[in-house]
Order: sequence, then C-alpha cells, then structure tokens
Amino acid sequence: MRDNPQMDEILPFSQMQVFLKVVETGSFTAAAESLGLTKSSTSRQVTALEKRLGVRLLHRSTRSLRLTNAGEVYFERAKTALCDILDLECLVADFGSEPVGRLRITCPGGFASCNSEMFGSFAVKNPKVSLQIEETDRFTDVIGEGFDFAFRGGRTPDPSLVGERLATHEMGLLASSDYLEHRGIPESVAALPEHDLVLLATSTRRTWSLRRGKTNTEIDAVGRLAVNNLRAVWNLVAEGVGIGLLPLTSQSAPLVRVLEEWKGEPAEVWLVYPTARQMASATQAFLEHVRDSDIKLF
Repeated sequence: MRDNPQMDEILPFSQMQVFLKVVETGSFTAAAESLGLTKSSTSRQVTALEKRLGVRLLHRSTRSLRLTNAGEVYFERAKTALCDILDLECLVADFGSEPVGRLRITCPGGFASCNSEMFGSFAVKNPKVSLQIEETDRFTDVIGEGFDFAFRGGRTPDPSLVGERLATHEMGLLASSDYLEHRGIPESVAALPEHDLVLLATSTRRTWSLRRGKTNTEIDAVGRLAVNNLRAVWNLVAEGVGIGLLPLTSQSAPLVRVLEEWKGEPAEVWLVYPTARQMASATQAFLEHVRDSDIKLF
C-alpha cells in the first residue's frame, strides 16, 4: 500500500479513474488494493469528485455501495471517455515508435505485380513490418479471414469496414491497330456486337454500360474471350484478339481508341479495412503510404 500526499490535489481525470475502479470492484477496499492506494485516500477522491460535480454519485452503507441515478449516468459515460483518452494516448505514443508487426493484404489478381513499387518501397521503409499479400478474384471476407486490408474495385456496403477511394480511371474502348486493320473500325456502338470483344467477366456474356455526354446505352457484349483479370484483358487486346473496355492511362498508349466519344463507367480502386478504436503503428504506416502512392490498375 502507498499513500500519495498530493492525492487531495489530484486532477479530475484521475478522480474519474478512482471512481470507476470503486464501482467496478464493488468496494473502496478492493479499489484501493487495485490502485495501490490506501482506503482513506480512495474514499477522499470519490468525495472530492462528488463535491466538484455538486451531486452524490454513490449511496454508501457499511455493507454495500450503490450508484445513484446521477452515478449511473456518470459511470457509463466516464467508461467511454476513459477508453477514448487511453486509446488516444496509445495512438500518439505509437508515432514515436518504429512500425512493427505483420499485415495481411488481399487484392485482385495482377494488382500486386503492377503495384510492386508501392509494396516494395513500404517494405524498405519499414523493415520491421512483414507483408503477406494474397491475390484472388473472389470476394473475400476481410474480417472473417483475418485480413488487415483489401484492395477492391468498388466501395463496400459492409458497415464494419472503412472504405477509402484511392483512384478513379476513365474507361474507353481500345483495340490494337492490327485488329482494326483486319476487322475494320466500328462506326457506332450498335456495331460492337459484330466485333470480337474481350470481356472482364467470369462468363462469356456481359453488358457494357456506355455513355456519350448525357446519352447512356447498354451493349449486350458477347465475347469469345472472358477473363477475370484486367491485365489479361489488356494483353489479349494488345495481341489483336478483339476490342476491350479498358482504363485510359499512359499504359494504354500502344492501343488505339475507338468510338472516342463513348466512355464506360469509371473504374475505381478502393482500400477497405476493419474499423478500430485504435490503429496499430504498422497499420497506420501502411495506410499513410498507400494514400501517398500512385495506384495502378494493371
């Protein structure tokens, strides 16, 4: 046991801690033992808290303690406030430490290879953080499968996940010059079904939504080839297999844009991760790194 001669001058924050411990343990004696104080000092802090608030928080008897109505309200709100304060202190303290730990990340097929510079530079800057990156084109259960982050092609409706949009890419119709020389250039969107189309899909039938200004249309795109990997679509289009609906980036330069006035729905890259009261240093470091990176689709 130890008594603090300055306890009568204790800050209200610590008075709150003492009060919470008394309620949680059910007695001044147990609270004092848990806090390493004397019973009299513990009692004085609760009394000082009540005096400062101008309201009684506890009904005291020789056998038990019972919360007053005001005490019940204060106890519930104080628990939340104390957790927030402790989380804040841990979070700020983390900024002074080197990120450490392991991060499990899931992303679509091909995403890791085209963004290897982003992942690699993070690993170099954070040698005590290990990355486990899993590429898959199925929809993963981020929390259920234990992932820290997931890169996705759209926002998530799951309220237990936070979503941040990292990039938006305009989509257009692209083909190789060899294909256009062989099959000709489509003069309208209505002519697209007559061409060989390379689809980003899991089946050989898919609808393309296209727009020109305020005009929107849907094309029943029937393709001989459908793959669930955007990089594979680009490679097939570059090989002259057909026309693809692809992001208009600097990487699309070797390809020729057709029906330039028509655009597809923008392609978005989102980063989703579980909500957390307090974010670990490795998680925070990776999030900040991704926000500052140039995210590529393929």
